[in-house]
Order: sequence, then C-alpha cells, then structure tokens
Amino acid sequence: MKVSFSEIEVTFRKAALGAGTPLGLAEDFGRVNYWLETRKIGSLSVGLAALNAFDTEDSGSVATVESEPEWNLSPQSGQKLSALYAGSSACDLLCAQHAAIHLRKVDVPLLVLVSAVLASSEYSLAIQVELLAADGTPAVACCDSGMVRADAAVLERFTVASALDMRLIRTSSGQLRNYPVAFPAKPPDEVFTEGATVDETEWNRIEQYAKRMLVPASETSRAGAGAVDIDSD
Repeated sequence: MKVSFSEIEVTFRKAALGAGTPLGLAEDFGRVNYWLETRKIGSLSVGLAALNAFDTEDSGSVATVESEPEWNLSPQSGQKLSALYAGSSACDLLCAQHAAIHLRKVDVPLLVLVSAVLASSEYSLAIQVELLAADGTPAVACCDSGMVRADAAVLERFTVASALDMRLIRTSSGQLRNYPVAFPAKPPDEVFTEGATVDETEWNRIEQYAKRMLVPASETSRAGAGAVDIDSD
C-alpha cells in the first residue's frame, strides 16, 4: 500500500506516544523514520522493532548515566537500551560539548545512527558512530552535515545488529573525507513523487500503537467534543 512520507512521520510519532515515550522523543522518532523511508531503508520494520521491544519491556530507557572515563548510558539490568531513548539522549550530550558517548546494549542501532545524522545536519556537527562487536571490533559510519559516510558492508552491520554497544564521538569534517558517501544530505526529488510503499500488516501494527492515544468513547468524552461556541459568521 502507498502512504505519504509526512503520514509516516506523524504516525510513528503518535505510535511512540502510544507506547509511552515523552513527546520530544516521539517527535524525534517520527523524524528518524521519515529519514529512513525517504532513503528506502525500510523504516516500518526497523521502527516497529523498536516499538515492540519497548512495549514488551525487552528494552527500556536510560537507567544509568556515568561520566568516567567517558559518558556511559546503560539500561536497567536484564534489558536492552531502547533506541527510542538512546539516540536522542546521546546526541543531546554531544551537542552539550561532550566529546564521546558510550551506549550499552542498544536494541536497534540503525535508529541511533539516523539520530546522529539528523543532529549533524541540525547542529553542523561531524559525528563518528561506532558499532562495537562482542570482541570490541568497531564498524564505523560517519555523519557529516546530514550525510552518511560509510561502506555498504558497514551499513549492513548497522541494519542487522541488535543489543550491541555503540560509541558516538564528535570529530571534524576533515577527518571524515576518506569515507565514501553512502547517503547524501537530501534524497533525489523522484522519491517524493513516488511516495512510500509499505507493508500493510506492519502499517496496521504501527497504527494500533498510534490509536492508544485515542480516548475511549463515553458520555463524558462526547460531551466535551466539538467547538465550545457556534460560529455564526
């Protein structure tokens, strides 16, 4: 089925609110999934995975913040760190002049990468994003003024990874020039002409999260509906 990109952003925002996240994080989540879908990276399955993990409490918000030897954001014991919280939290700290942020056991690392892309565009930052394998070996992608610089194999690791540590590091644009541009700052115009083709089952599940925001119909809700005064002009 076809939906507009703005509809994807708004519905994911509502879905995050329905799952119980604060408004600011829900707005960020909508923007992240809009970015993914305009780059044709399958935002529905990625975003839905984050919603499901948070809703079932397999993942949670940041439970522990430590500043030595670098800033560390960790989940509650027995949980993963939800990308709904991790990406925005880490980028806020980087924008506050912190040099490096370590995220523990991120459930959907790709969403954190996109949060860094958006922050690099909005605040003119260069951010190196590392995905740390179990042996500590990093896969490195770089975000520079809204662009993603990385090899295709590296992006594939971000797409399939789950429950891995990540590190976000402020750097300079000059240090990133040797990395190939995987995604430019803006998608081609024809993307918006075509619109987004989404899986109907996944879309319906996301809409179910969004509908949690609705107030159940009752005599009280019906009495408060509509305009207070009648416009007779």
